[in-house]
Amino acid sequence: MSTTSLTLLRLLMARDPASLMAAFYRFADPIFEAVTQGSGLINVGMAQDPDHADLAEAQRSLVRHTVRQLPRTGPDGGPPRWLETGCGWGGPAAMLAREHPDLTIHALDISPTHVAATRARCSAADLRGRVRVHQGDAQHVPFPAASFDGIYAIESAFHYPRKAEYAHELRRLLRSGGRVAIADFVHRPEHTRRLEALALGPNMRIGAMPGLYTPQHWVRAFADAGLVDVELEDITAQVIGLLGRWADRMRQEKHQLLAHYPRPLLAYYTMGLDKLAARGASAPVGYVVVRGRLG
Repeated sequence: MSTTSLTLLRLLMARDPASLMAAFYRFADPIFEAVTQGSGLINVGMAQDPDHADLAEAQRSLVRHTVRQLPRTGPDGGPPRWLETGCGWGGPAAMLAREHPDLTIHALDISPTHVAATRARCSAADLRGRVRVHQGDAQHVPFPAASFDGIYAIESAFHYPRKAEYAHELRRLLRSGGRVAIADFVHRPEHTRRLEALALGPNMRIGAMPGLYTPQHWVRAFADAGLVDVELEDITAQVIGLLGRWADRMRQEKHQLLAHYPRPLLAYYTMGLDKLAARGASAPVGYVVVRGRLG
């Protein structure tokens, strides 16, 4: 059995969330590496004109857009403390720390590999004192209540199997007046065709997306957790179209990726990304930013 087939089998057979995520990233990391080209930003990106956008700039834009309402000052006007849940390879935390010199970011991830990558990235950028990296579960964060002025998550919450519990954890961690923002994939049943509905379960499994929420689910989860001023921003049109740029980059890096994936599997993924991009605003998988505040 090939390495790719074994990794895919582990992904399909994983029983607990940590194993599922670990298997997913072992399987998908070569694609992320090829597409992101060392930036550490593995989000899809956001652009007003996805067909002609620069992918790296679109990824930076999504990070900035997600956090734009988070507090820039802490209690009594002091420096703010932010938490990133699901820091991945550390690209967003490092970028934001460089752009906001008075900001301290605590970056959390359940994966030891991601924690090590984030530490290495921030150490190389001389950001170790301002980006502090922790291994842990975002549904049970190892910090006391009221620890943070701002919390954000970029394409990580879809991995969490207990999303309502995660929303309550966000509320627990926020200081009074603190804000949270998550950018995430969502399921849109109203745009899902019959055959797509049949394929959704297996594809969500391969993507480590247990119980993918709808936009309304996220709004309800934030409100039920006690957050106020809950705001839902649908940016599907600016995000999903960029999947076509991901497919283009994968084709450009085909020789590199063929060392990790069989040609038919690679063709299947690029075709799937192209189809989602073509659907754009009417895709069955959408993209939202959900924001809330602790009153």
